[in-house]
Amino acid sequence: MENSQENLSKLVNDFFAFNMRLGCFMRNKFNINGKGQFEISMRQFQILIALRHGDIDNISGFEELFNISKSSLSLTIAKMEKSGLLYKTQLPNDKDKRTVHLRLTSKGEEITKKFDEIICEAFTDFYKTLNEKQKENLKIGINSLNKVFE
Repeated sequence: MENSQENLSKLVNDFFAFNMRLGCFMRNKFNINGKGQFEISMRQFQILIALRHGDIDNISGFEELFNISKSSLSLTIAKMEKSGLLYKTQLPNDKDKRTVHLRLTSKGEEITKKFDEIICEAFTDFYKTLNEKQKENLKIGINSLNKVFE
């Protein structure tokens, strides 16, 4: 049991180290929270990316995804709506008329495309620094991580 706990502790530490390295690498290429070219918060960034790439389009879905309160999300969504990043709409075939769906505006769409370009460029730059064995390990690792979340 103790060895299993030690292995789990090492795995957690390795995960945090990986996350820290990845975060530091990405911060050098991509900056938000009002610094650099984007004046949005990390949560706003996450919402924009989730709207563009995901199936979630309402506050309840984001509440579950981010594990934060509806009131906090509502404030963030209101700021984003005021900034022209997204808008609220109701779908005509919704049974529950209280459900509000979120959609990106053209400004929100433009910003998310820019995010994609910057992230792709940063990943490409990083990938070029790897040797062939590291590239193969990265591919295997990404595929393995994706399978964990299926």
